[in-house]
Amino acid sequence: MNYPAYAQPSTEQYCQAPGCKNPNLSDEERLLAAIFRKEGEAFLARTAVPGSDLCTWHHKQFPKVLKDLSSLWPNLETGLYRKGTGQANTAVQTSGVSDIAQMWNPHISEVMHEVEEWLAFIVRTVKTEHELPSTFVHVDEIGRSTTTYTRRTKFTENPRMIFASLAVHEANWLSHHPTLGASLLDDALEHRRNIIRALDTDPVRRVGISNSVCAHEVDDTVFGALICMAPMVGILNEADSIRPSVVVCSAHPKTHGIFTRDQWMELRTHAKPR
Repeated sequence: MNYPAYAQPSTEQYCQAPGCKNPNLSDEERLLAAIFRKEGEAFLARTAVPGSDLCTWHHKQFPKVLKDLSSLWPNLETGLYRKGTGQANTAVQTSGVSDIAQMWNPHISEVMHEVEEWLAFIVRTVKTEHELPSTFVHVDEIGRSTTTYTRRTKFTENPRMIFASLAVHEANWLSHHPTLGASLLDDALEHRRNIIRALDTDPVRRVGISNSVCAHEVDDTVFGALICMAPMVGILNEADSIRPSVVVCSAHPKTHGIFTRDQWMELRTHAKPR
């Protein structure tokens, strides 16, 4: 497989996937691993595929998890907003808040943005590091079907289709990546767990906050601070259906600034020009 110069073949003997266990170890080998404890944990794992950090079993698992993420994405889209009657609103979240439904799930909003950011990183990695013709024909493992794969088209579709495309065409290259393979699998498994948990949470009522953006510092780059420009929204509780109890970022309500009503009013007062 072709990788950039910085990604030298891994020299790991055992699979680096967390919790990997070799089911074929003898009792003596397991006892030896238990005696050495931390040092023996790697010994319990399956043997890594030469040049990579993962075993055959985990290389096969990676595209399956990508397919799971593809299948789960529509559930996130329909669960993000719900009408007051309990009917799903299938409108996909945008950068604005003009299409605010009565009920909004902040857990799903957070997860969707986290997954989209991770997916964007994978797409950038594939585009810049995996050298392939712009269009090529993919043949399945038993040679019974072919698929014409055009990256320019596939990577401009929605996350569901991008995940599906990666699972078929890029997963093997990604999981064997000497530098990223094990961490990408770990990330994929964590995102799947987070999605499942988010889908099991209850929505809340929200209202838009006019002329307000998050302004949370996402990163400090050589060009200056990278600021989150997502609109702020207020969450209403049952006791007060008019004034918000807390104000949060519409894109990252769990990890960016969270303000109580009093804190937000004080912040807005100080922010007004004198």
